[in-house]
Amino acid sequence: MKPELWRTTPLGFTRQGSYYYGVSPTMRNVYVATLDVTTGKMLAAPAPVTQRLLGANGHPAWSPDGRFLAYRSRREHGSGGAVDRVFAIRSVESGETREIAPKHLRGFGFAVWSRDSRYLVGIGRDENGRQGVFKLDVQTGETEGFENFWGIDIARPVGLSADGSSLFYKARLDSSAFIAVRGLEGGSSTVLYRWNPRTDTETVALSPDGGTLAFNRYDNGRGLLLVMPASGGEPQVLVEFPPDGGGAGQITWTPDGRNVVYRNDRELWCVPADGGEPWRLELAMEGRMLGASRNLGFHPDGRRIAFDAEDRQREVWVMENFLPSDETEN
Repeated sequence: MKPELWRTTPLGFTRQGSYYYGVSPTMRNVYVATLDVTTGKMLAAPAPVTQRLLGANGHPAWSPDGRFLAYRSRREHGSGGAVDRVFAIRSVESGETREIAPKHLRGFGFAVWSRDSRYLVGIGRDENGRQGVFKLDVQTGETEGFENFWGIDIARPVGLSADGSSLFYKARLDSSAFIAVRGLEGGSSTVLYRWNPRTDTETVALSPDGGTLAFNRYDNGRGLLLVMPASGGEPQVLVEFPPDGGGAGQITWTPDGRNVVYRNDRELWCVPADGGEPWRLELAMEGRMLGASRNLGFHPDGRRIAFDAEDRQREVWVMENFLPSDETEN
């Protein structure tokens, strides 16, 4: 009756045989804006990084050397809605974009850059079904697994240590969630912080030098933005939000490591990493898209910021005059 139909919610039939259903054409795209963090002024409004496959792009990440912007792109095909994921590597200098499909993996995502800007390191599953952490060569698409992470259930990588030998990550276990670090080539995991996942959104960001973690927490309904040494220790409160005043929904660092930038609902704010009063950054987008922004990250120049955002829509459709006449009469 209608091919290529998915992402729908059945609503029901009328007595006349018309079929109503809901559709969610959510569009997620990667944007780049330019900000003056010191003054809070927006120098260039957010704009999509590409017009290709609009709605299918997300999870942007700048390479440490500032030469590339990587992002993940979805390819949906077939009547079953099968999905392939490739990584787009966009040259900052030329704007040229190369697409890389990870070889020998069934899935790969939530990636961070290696310190030398040669690899993406993320979670995935190999052709034998083993789950773990892999690195993806951004030139060739070749992948390699880290045996020390076989079977480790990681929710999301956070970043690599200063020397690139260890991976900070967040994970869930039973009724709790935690931030941990583990060597790529060997060693056991060290849990750095643990909290209740039922009340926290677990947004975590590692400072550019790999020395400090910033993350959010909720305490009796009150949002907190915290920082702590990446080696472990007692967290310090940077921002305490008023009751019912939201929290740090998304977190990133300025490249110099001096400030933590966070999104609270539809506003972007900046606060000194060593404490002080936060100030609002001007970043305007249409409708509710800024409130749905995720994966914030600054280019090493400290001015361009990349993120992805959803244009969430809901539609109701109807199909008519497709049932046999005897069924509509009933």
